[in-house]
Amino acid sequence: MLDVGFFYSTRNSRSGLLDPITIKHESTTNQRQTDTIFNEIFAPQTDHGGRYQRQDIHRLHLRLWKFTFFPMKIIRKTLQLTIWLSACLVTSYSYSNSNVPVGKSSARNTETSPVPISSHTFLFRSHPITYETAVVRFPTKIAVPPQSPTTQYRDVSPVLLLNGFGVGSFHQHRLIRALQQQSDQSTVTDKNSNRDEPASLATIIYTLDYLGQGRSWPVDSNDGQSEAELGLRYCGQTWVDQIVAFLETIVLPARESCFSSTRHYTAPPERVHLVGNSVGGHLAVFVAALRPDLVASVILLNATPVWGLNLPGWTGHLPAPFLPKTIGRFLFDQIRNLNTIEQYLAAAYVHREAFDATLMQQIRACTESQGGHAAFASILWSPPVTLPTKPNDAPSNTKNDYKKINAFDEALSRLECDVLLCFGADDPWCKPAFAARMLRALGQRPTGKVQRYVELSSVGHCPNHEAPNAVAYVLLPWLLSSNAQRQQIALVPAPLSEDKRTSVRETWGVTELTERQADDISLSLVDRLAVLFV
Repeated sequence: MLDVGFFYSTRNSRSGLLDPITIKHESTTNQRQTDTIFNEIFAPQTDHGGRYQRQDIHRLHLRLWKFTFFPMKIIRKTLQLTIWLSACLVTSYSYSNSNVPVGKSSARNTETSPVPISSHTFLFRSHPITYETAVVRFPTKIAVPPQSPTTQYRDVSPVLLLNGFGVGSFHQHRLIRALQQQSDQSTVTDKNSNRDEPASLATIIYTLDYLGQGRSWPVDSNDGQSEAELGLRYCGQTWVDQIVAFLETIVLPARESCFSSTRHYTAPPERVHLVGNSVGGHLAVFVAALRPDLVASVILLNATPVWGLNLPGWTGHLPAPFLPKTIGRFLFDQIRNLNTIEQYLAAAYVHREAFDATLMQQIRACTESQGGHAAFASILWSPPVTLPTKPNDAPSNTKNDYKKINAFDEALSRLECDVLLCFGADDPWCKPAFAARMLRALGQRPTGKVQRYVELSSVGHCPNHEAPNAVAYVLLPWLLSSNAQRQQIALVPAPLSEDKRTSVRETWGVTELTERQADDISLSLVDRLAVLFV
């Protein structure tokens, strides 16, 4: 867990970051305070003669028994809480209608590509949900034969980009533009012509704001007290249901009229590629396990393996009781402090240049929603996502027929589609060690299913935002390949030598790409313990 001094330390005047000497001093002070509290709790009272009172000795034995009987459970819950809060708090900024300009940064070469992105709204359980669309055309260096004498172009399965916790669709704009930029640098040979034709493949890329995040909020939100909020629970299961409804209602019914080109296109595919960062990857796995008929493939960008603390005393349905509401309000106010936001972003991103003060102001501005405190409390107390034993069957009234599960690894082992993992190597929370565990879970599936892993050096928790060019470099051939090709395609071309590795340049640095197997991922002792208990 983070030390209290981490939040209240003074700042270094030159770098603007925390002074490590101050951190050490305040950590020592806080440790003394913790020791004092511990002694007050566990030290039994004595009478005037210095003898321990019998009832106090009994209480001491009871307390020691509790703390020695449940050590594994305490460690496991602590690690889960740390990773969960870190994964959500590090991206605890949303997309909203603020006066701060969106998409402005000190260094963003991927922000300038002219890719039209339009905003839309649909209703989910009577709540307005905001989503965005962008048409991206994908040329490729591989010749693509026309499907008929009159068809020069064909469709690629739609792509849905799923955000991490707290962010809105703008967090995916860099990746969308990077995909288009990399596509513009390639060409495809038209077999009916002697010249190269640009942009022979096309798709629609969707982004989605989860209910209670970004610009998707109940009408007239009022701290969980409005009529629209009553009974609402902000949890992973709600977001999974929202994604499924979005795929069925918006994405798959889309027709060729969505494209602005005059070329002929084939009918839209019936499945969607899910690309998820952090909790977005977590949700993508459960959506694909629940509805394999909707998903073409899953791409995980530093996906979190845990979500939903299921704290006791409340189910998470609004309105919140007094205690959860008070705790949620206190924590929410702490994380939306500008200093806290900067510290978490500095931990999440390897390159400080990848985010700026404008982004932090956007984060702060969009946490002022009237429903923000209640939403955060509901998220803290809500349970993990569950799946029925037989996802394709109709619900049964017999409890023995359906055993609910919330294990992320088990959901992975059920996936019927191909899976690509693309992890930033320097993520302090969702480490490559978890990618190794995910690969082993995926390896339990029947033969013929593809699972591959690409590691990005010098990249943190949000590869789609910190290394959009590198992610687009790996994602592009995956999206353009069929199921039969994904095992053979070169996601990362073999380097000419050990000194010349495959690398992609971002504005703020160079990212090296390496494809690894599960056994090739190096694990420290801390990594092994984290994977064991989470």
